[in-house]
Amino acid sequence: MDNLIWATKQEPIGAIILFIILLFILLFVVMLISDQFKYLNSKQKKNCISNVLLTHLSGIPKLENGFQILLYLHSDRIYIGDIDIPFSDIINVKYFTDIEITEEQKSVIGRAVVGTMLAGPLGGIVGGMSGLQSSKMKQTVYYLAIDCIYKDEIINILLALQHQAFSNRLKDISEYVNKHI
Repeated sequence: MDNLIWATKQEPIGAIILFIILLFILLFVVMLISDQFKYLNSKQKKNCISNVLLTHLSGIPKLENGFQILLYLHSDRIYIGDIDIPFSDIINVKYFTDIEITEEQKSVIGRAVVGTMLAGPLGGIVGGMSGLQSSKMKQTVYYLAIDCIYKDEIINILLALQHQAFSNRLKDISEYVNKHI
């Protein structure tokens, strides 16, 4: 009986010690990972001329389409995320725009409910019919296409910018790189 009491008293201490050890291991791994990101981030930011947040559409190996990525411009290279591309490896850079037309469907049910509440059954019919229309919205998308050599292969990177506020910055980056390649 004494052995049973001693065993139950020891188990919580063992579990606590195991938890503390696992916690230290986890913290150590997190510190290693964060140090690597700090190194990459500081290397990219140091002497950076300009940067812009873009959406990856295609071309970067092992990176999903639609992923947000930072492009850093330096005097002799660009970084796209953690990919270092010296100007000597860049074949062509092209900045261009395109207009995307998106169609937005209106809610038939929502408009019918509101119409019914305001004008009865006839209002519900008219409200529902007004929801059959769709509205079209135009949005300008700004693109940066980069043809370059990466790991002894020619890759074609396509990046997009959705916000007009940074379109001039993207155009300036394109012009700078084209002057220096």
